[in-house]
Amino acid sequence: MRFDPAPADPFALAGRRVHEAEGRGRRAFALFQAARHQGPLVWIQPRHAPEIPMLRGLPRGVGERLHLLRPTSETDLLWCLEETLRAAPIGLVIAEPDKPLSLTAGRRLQLTAEIGRTTGLLLIRQG
Repeated sequence: MRFDPAPADPFALAGRRVHEAEGRGRRAFALFQAARHQGPLVWIQPRHAPEIPMLRGLPRGVGERLHLLRPTSETDLLWCLEETLRAAPIGLVIAEPDKPLSLTAGRRLQLTAEIGRTTGLLLIRQG
């Protein structure tokens, strides 16, 4: 039996993938990942969301690279997410959908991340 060695960085997100984070610390985890990724960062949040994520306490180097998108509908949010995942120069795409994605939508985003060679992080709301 052969075991793969542990990754050098246990907190690293696999590239060319869409990941999910859930729970109270999901935004802090997203900012932690944003500080670790190179290149432009895109955060997609619904326009009706009650607060903008921690813009005053951003880690060093994140604020200059962060682009905040606030689409008006869930359909527009998914469109923004798909288009930014397709854009190769983007380092990390963070999105906060209102509801869990369908299997079809999740697979479509996964394929788009592979094509764009981009990493995505979906912040799933509780309940």
